[in-house]
Amino acid sequence: MENVNLRVLKEPLGFMRAIQFIMSIFAFATTSGFKSHTSFDITCLNSTEPKKVDLKFEYAFKLNHVPLSVTDCNGDKKIETLPWDFSSSAEFFVATGVLAFLFSLAVLIIYIFFWSLYSNKQFLPIIDLVVSLVLTIFWLAASSA
Repeated sequence: MENVNLRVLKEPLGFMRAIQFIMSIFAFATTSGFKSHTSFDITCLNSTEPKKVDLKFEYAFKLNHVPLSVTDCNGDKKIETLPWDFSSSAEFFVATGVLAFLFSLAVLIIYIFFWSLYSNKQFLPIIDLVVSLVLTIFWLAASSA
């Protein structure tokens, strides 16, 4: 316990990593646990009453795999799917969140328990910087997607 350095959490270096740790949990947990539904009406030319279609979707947003029960204009029931697949963007966002979570956890452990090693070795802060830059680019791309 004599190697534990909690003072680093009061400094910007450790404090920002702790914030990154918490925010990455929120990011991937809210996306991977997302569920919703929507509905729309289909109006036929020979009918005055629109037919309502309900669609339930969730993470990973593979709408082309969600069966949709639709009654067509002739009164026949059909199972249709929508042509959209938004899973790659959502999965990339969650993967970035998990990577940021694991990286910030590892770096916090290094900061707290191995601070003397981190401050004495020149390559560890450089690796920290490079991985942080890559994660920043991933977050920007994932949030934009």
